[in-house]
Amino acid sequence: MGGEKIYKDFAEFLPPGTQVVYLLLFRLFGLCNWIPNLVAILVGLISTWLVAFVSRKVIRTSPFLALLPGFLLLTYHYLGEIHRWLSSAAVFGALAVLMEERSRGRVIWSGVLCGLASFFTQTQGIFAVAGLLTFLFWESHQDRKLRQRLLSRAAWLVVAFIATVLTTCAYFIWRAGMSSFLDNLVTFPLFYHPLDRENFGLGIYFAEFPSLVPLSDLPHHAFSVLIHILVPFIYIVFLAAYRRWNLKTEESIRLMLINIVGLFLFASVAPAATYFRLFTVSAPALIILCYCLRGERWLSRLTTGLLLIAGLYALACPPMQVQMSSMSVLQLPRGPIAFAESESVDRDALAWLTLHTKRGDIFFVGDGKGLFFPTTLRPKDKTVGYDNTGQTRAKDVQDAIETLRNYRVKFIQWPPESCPPRFYDPGEDHLQPLSEYVQMNYHFVKQFNGPGNSDAGPIGIWQRNE
Repeated sequence: MGGEKIYKDFAEFLPPGTQVVYLLLFRLFGLCNWIPNLVAILVGLISTWLVAFVSRKVIRTSPFLALLPGFLLLTYHYLGEIHRWLSSAAVFGALAVLMEERSRGRVIWSGVLCGLASFFTQTQGIFAVAGLLTFLFWESHQDRKLRQRLLSRAAWLVVAFIATVLTTCAYFIWRAGMSSFLDNLVTFPLFYHPLDRENFGLGIYFAEFPSLVPLSDLPHHAFSVLIHILVPFIYIVFLAAYRRWNLKTEESIRLMLINIVGLFLFASVAPAATYFRLFTVSAPALIILCYCLRGERWLSRLTTGLLLIAGLYALACPPMQVQMSSMSVLQLPRGPIAFAESESVDRDALAWLTLHTKRGDIFFVGDGKGLFFPTTLRPKDKTVGYDNTGQTRAKDVQDAIETLRNYRVKFIQWPPESCPPRFYDPGEDHLQPLSEYVQMNYHFVKQFNGPGNSDAGPIGIWQRNE
């Protein structure tokens, strides 16, 4: 909205879809802090409706069970990484389109929706298309009548997907240039972002669970364990069971479609399978689980009841805890924000920046982007953050130094000397020139620390010497 070019004037390693959604809402309602909350509510309701629609196509015997997957999906906190929820909603829409039949028109629309999924998260749409192609090959193998239509249906799917991706991204490629566009969306995510080994790798799976869980958090953690078990293992179990069933009904074909797409969605988040990312792609697994619970046995009824209780708890308890907890409201340039005590480090940093900066000032952050929007500060960074892991490239360091020098940025967010950046491999460390530049041209002025029970690290503010 300020005239900067995404991917050229500032870094963004995701496709522009989420930014376009926010831009349209900002144009409509103004630059308000509550816009992300509105987007979270809308995408949560849309995802829930789409999952319920797909679920009812395969679970016909029990309306309650058919609605349960969508209800469980609604219980999660949608604000984090909203781009993944937007992508998942588009993929759920593609599944909904193909539930009745896989005609040419429906295949084309599913390709368009997968293209929209890639407009929000590049990998999710690509893996969804791969899953749909796999299903079309499988379906043609089951039905000889479909074999002669296989190539045409696969071609229409791929063409619709590619056309949608090119159409939605063409303007941004033209504005930023192909080189900057590919560097942000392909080169960095593919080769450098995985070098952040704290957040990437198979070791992340199940790594988020604490050794001791408070009794009040037990239902939430139990549901988290369930998601980790379901995704991806229920897909593998289904494939093994399907071979023994040898069914060729329309219901079983739809289940296979859900299963294959779900397996490919898991593959899209497998390199960094945090609980949040697993949950964003868990809807197919929840549908298959509820389908398996449709019987009249006591174990099915007990499991269904436990899922309902856990869902009701997850839906009601966190909002009640937030409303009953002690909150402090901070008036910021974009409007008021309420902070819990555990968020005091962000609250204090935002309050200080509001007093010491003015609207439109350029600000530089070593890690994280959450300080920009509420304070009306502007970014000029060419990467997502700076540390001495391999994801901070030598050219990113030089770009940062040029930005600080050319714009003479007054305040920067940089770790205090007592909290050096992370370190993994001396051969991957390119940060030294930037650290030396900060030490020579800036002095440390303020440190914000969270309460003792907070996981938030300290925020350090440095000021230019002259």
